[in-house]
Amino acid sequence: MSTKGFSYCVNNLRSIREMDIIELKKINILVGKNSVGKSSFLRSLWLIKRSLSSRSGAPIMWYGGREDPIDFGDFQTSLNRLASEDVIKFKFSISKLRRKYTSDFFSRNFIFNSKFNQRIQMASDLFLEVHVKDISGVTRKHKAIASFKLNGRSVKIDIDYKSIDTIGPDQLESDASDLSIRAVKCYVKIDDKNILSFFEKQDLRFIDVSNTLFPSLAPALDRDGELSVLADFPECAEFLLFNTIKKKKNNVHGNVSSIDVVVRNILTLISGGEFNKEKLQSLMVASKPHWMKEFYKNLSDESSYLFKKISAIEWLLASGVMIGYIGEAVGEIINSTINIGPLRANVERFYRVQDLQTSSIEPDGSNLAMWLSSLSDKNRKEFSSFVERLFGYKVEIKRTASNVSIIIVNEDVSMNVVDTGFGISQMLPILSLIWLSGMSRSARAGASTRWTITPVLVEQPELHLHPAYQARLADAFVEAFQGENDDVRFVIETHSEALLNRFGDLVVDGAIEPDDIQILVFDDGNLSGDKSGGVNISIAKFDEEGRLINWPFGFFNRDI
Repeated sequence: MSTKGFSYCVNNLRSIREMDIIELKKINILVGKNSVGKSSFLRSLWLIKRSLSSRSGAPIMWYGGREDPIDFGDFQTSLNRLASEDVIKFKFSISKLRRKYTSDFFSRNFIFNSKFNQRIQMASDLFLEVHVKDISGVTRKHKAIASFKLNGRSVKIDIDYKSIDTIGPDQLESDASDLSIRAVKCYVKIDDKNILSFFEKQDLRFIDVSNTLFPSLAPALDRDGELSVLADFPECAEFLLFNTIKKKKNNVHGNVSSIDVVVRNILTLISGGEFNKEKLQSLMVASKPHWMKEFYKNLSDESSYLFKKISAIEWLLASGVMIGYIGEAVGEIINSTINIGPLRANVERFYRVQDLQTSSIEPDGSNLAMWLSSLSDKNRKEFSSFVERLFGYKVEIKRTASNVSIIIVNEDVSMNVVDTGFGISQMLPILSLIWLSGMSRSARAGASTRWTITPVLVEQPELHLHPAYQARLADAFVEAFQGENDDVRFVIETHSEALLNRFGDLVVDGAIEPDDIQILVFDDGNLSGDKSGGVNISIAKFDEEGRLINWPFGFFNRDI
């Protein structure tokens, strides 16, 4: 997997029953007949983004209101009719955490932050799967699975929301009046070995404090039926370490303050993944009190129960924090998603001037004039040059005190965009989105710089275009990757044979590598025509000669 890998799939959503998780390439083309799941797959990313930005309290917001063209109805209308279980599954995978996290949630613990933030850069194969289910007419999280590899160990966290009631603030010792939180059953396995069995006597519990699709766990203690929520997993680790070491007091005769010193030393080791025999022996040599020397000496026996329990605390700490980091990283990718829909707004001759700057383009392109007006003169000229290179005309704006107009210049002939062909007006929002996506992330006004991937969703860009123009759109998509920018992942739904063939030509010309483009073929039947198994999704690719590999014979000519 590439160092900037992001993979995704959804199961049991509309026409899609089962599909394998797919790593998004630079260009991902979705083809197939109508109503076979192409739009459902593409729009599901936007669905999650909308849900993250809403305040509905539900993990998925199926309907976004009149202003949002993407309407999934509700859970029951979105659930695949052939689903073997009444859950919809979202799966995500990223290859690496690309930055050091400094969330305020953990900022109080300097030792943990400084050590663990270095350690997580080595984590790989990060995976998150979340199931949602309808419960009494409300969509709720039903199950979550997270996994990753760190320091040669495989970690898996299972979160079970079944039969767990919502916990009200009156059941909590800590102030959580602003949270809708749920206690969950949690299972943590390291190399297939359950580590939570070490903590059964501590009455340790877990709470999902996130209202979004992505879980974020907080540890808690069950004290006579009331949950005392700990500040974070570092505090949980300190608590477990202190009680574990205190039980050895009869043997080591240490007072509370000296135990605190040992706790902090060990917390430093487990935060940095350095809890091992050699480091413990170094602490033994450096310690002055006799009991500390004896304690570190006994602890350095890797076969002892005490060593194994503190190792379990280490991985409980890592697991609890990492599941939040994985969700945060995936959420950043989803939140950066950009979408341009198949139905673009009709252009107008004049747009009223608004004293608002806009750095993004609406899914229907309705704010195109305002976006162009907000660009600097330099960027507007660069955009115009981009369009001219591909299609032979320039794009300018004309301002008056009260309005803005979009002007098309073709061979020194200027005209309002309304007076050009309808196809040009429909193509401009797509070209604007492609050009904006091709800018370096640091140059995009208002764009986040925290992650390295931006999914760009484009639905039926070929509408109202001559086949020659459809083909030239392929050149525009490929040009977005020229230079230093490689963070964009285009997901393009299309029925255009001309567009697809042009991508093959660009592979032959060396404009794009064969490994950077893939075609997802959605088909509602197997080779014998049986449709009972649901939609089948296969992947076709171009070879270096521009020929399609694993391409269905007669795809564009088959009978409906």
